[in-house]
Amino acid sequence: MSVSLRPGPVALRPQVATRPPEPTDSVELSSPSSVRPEGIAERTAEWTAGLVGSLWRLLVVGSKLPPVPVPVEPVQQFKSPDVEGVLVTGDRVFNQEFDDQSIHTYAVTTGNEMALLDFEQLRKQGDGPQEPPRRYRYVGAKSLKKTVNGVHARRQASLKARQSEVGDRVVPKDASLNPTGYAMFCDGSDPVSVDFVNQMSLIGEIEGYHVVAEAPKEAVPTVLEEVAENVSVLPLSMAGEIWTEDYGERTLAGGVVVPAFIDDAERVPQAVHRDRIRRFYPNEPVPDSDDYESLAASDYPLAAFSCQGSVSAGNLQWGLLALAQASKQSMREGLSHVEGGNALFGTLPNGEGYGLVGRDSVAVTRDLLKVGEKAALASIARDHGLKPSHVFPVEQPGEFHLDMRMMCIGPGQVVLNDARAAAEVQIGWLKDDLQASLPRHPGPDGSIWQRLNYHRKLFFHRRREVALVRQEAALRQEAERRALYEDLSARDLQAAGMSVLRLAGVFVNPNRPSEDMFNYLNGRHGVNDDGQRFFVGLGGDSRSEVYVARKLMLEMPTGIQRVHFMGRDLTPETLGLFGGIKCRTKPEGDLVARSELNAPAPTQMTA
Repeated sequence: MSVSLRPGPVALRPQVATRPPEPTDSVELSSPSSVRPEGIAERTAEWTAGLVGSLWRLLVVGSKLPPVPVPVEPVQQFKSPDVEGVLVTGDRVFNQEFDDQSIHTYAVTTGNEMALLDFEQLRKQGDGPQEPPRRYRYVGAKSLKKTVNGVHARRQASLKARQSEVGDRVVPKDASLNPTGYAMFCDGSDPVSVDFVNQMSLIGEIEGYHVVAEAPKEAVPTVLEEVAENVSVLPLSMAGEIWTEDYGERTLAGGVVVPAFIDDAERVPQAVHRDRIRRFYPNEPVPDSDDYESLAASDYPLAAFSCQGSVSAGNLQWGLLALAQASKQSMREGLSHVEGGNALFGTLPNGEGYGLVGRDSVAVTRDLLKVGEKAALASIARDHGLKPSHVFPVEQPGEFHLDMRMMCIGPGQVVLNDARAAAEVQIGWLKDDLQASLPRHPGPDGSIWQRLNYHRKLFFHRRREVALVRQEAALRQEAERRALYEDLSARDLQAAGMSVLRLAGVFVNPNRPSEDMFNYLNGRHGVNDDGQRFFVGLGGDSRSEVYVARKLMLEMPTGIQRVHFMGRDLTPETLGLFGGIKCRTKPEGDLVARSELNAPAPTQMTA
């Protein structure tokens, strides 16, 4: 079996253009009698330039209009921990100093209020850099290839003997995990990946976990110069991808299980689209085709949304197997083929594990093993150390992976995106912004330029009113398209006995509603050593962050006490590649006690 891995994507930092110094020309005064013809030309040119500059100021820059007063939250000192912050009572943060932080950490007070904290002060209150959860060593290419071949041979032998290995329970992806470490990937050429690694590690100094950054051997010197103190760098003898979540699963016993290797990369999209046609068009026979992906695009539009397959196309399982061999962990290749982002593993209130598996992955497993759905689910359960009765198929929420639209939080709790609600929230924000942008007349004492500028801005304001009508229609249309799939996901989640919490957690570009702008559902959950629940997610603008943080901590029964939003500038870079911070991280850790799971630690922070 050959290795064919694509290098991680490269994101270039924008270059900052500097303005050249303005010339300082000296002007020599002269009497009118000494003005020569060329002096008249110069003055005419100067007058013309002044007129053009005035028109430019009027039409483009504008004369300053009276500002709208904005309330600024006062800085307060909180206790337990001792850290400064601002209470957030409005729909956003108006204190510019706190809003300008790279990482935004919101927390709940004992008075059931929400505060945005000084991140650096909070980090200093933490335990600092953490020890790596295990020792790692470099594994050469030959040794790794031998290991991978051995793992694959064991799977083939178990298939032949019709007696598959029994797996250990995999690490949950909800608040039932006390994480000790997260594995990530960066090769030094992608500044965004380095920034994610560093920010994740800084949050780890607060919540008590370490970050291991995998990097190709030749890139290790560069990566070592760029990463923070709470990061270990593991050299790899192979290329890699940033989506470490998809490689496979870690187990609570300290091993790993990876999706079955599939030699033919086209087999996955073929199986996925063929089964989608069967599911979404139950009254129509599924035709024979050599290209079900193209057939879906032309004749079955409900089945034509984004598709998984990168793991099989790139043999990305090697990345997790390399990590396991580097720390001498046990390794297995599963009978099933489930990409990590399309399975959500969690813990029920009784302490038992469960798994939610996207129906696309069930379809791939059925095709691979040539079995029915029940047998496919049983194989998935066996691979991941779960009872077959605790593995549930869930319809894709209009995306290739479940974790792009939903997340497990507390015991038996799943937060699912609500596209309709998100559209209405965004429409409300757009209307608020339009109202706030309504220019204020400068009054009778305003200059002629201010009055003209007022009418100019009023003209453009009315054009934005017309544009908003189109935006509203487009947002609602896209929301209905997405909601069709989300409602099917909700049906399956409820049938599985999950407590389904709907949240407007994915916000789109108002001008291109098919594109995600903010995604607050692709994140990480955990419980720290003090029994406090936390969440780490992508950043967004202040208003959407405040909305989601308030929902998660104050309005939903999640028990989350602290929410960390990462750098806002990183979000478009990673969503443009169709993944979030959950996709970039792979946790390991310990299962929390049932008493802690069902009764999280009480809030300590006071004003």
